Amino acid sequence: MIEVTLQSGCSNSLYFDAVPRGLAAFSVQEDRLIGQMSPDQFADFLKDNNLITYRDSLKSYESGEKIGEFTPL
Repeated sequence: MIEVTLQSGCSNSLYFDAVPRGLAAFSVQEDRLIGQMSPDQFADFLKDNNLITYRDSLKSYESGEKIGEFTPL
């Protein structure tokens, strides 16, 4: 499993189709969205949203803007 932490403001611009229950699978904690997904779901989530990983960060491929973090569990 992989834990994903997203900035809550970016949730309107992301697709959550790769995650069972979609956005409802994430909980809000300290103005961040936190959820868990399998490695396959994580790979699909990255592809659907055109995101890349850099160390433990999730970034937009186009702008390089950091939108969240991930941690393998």
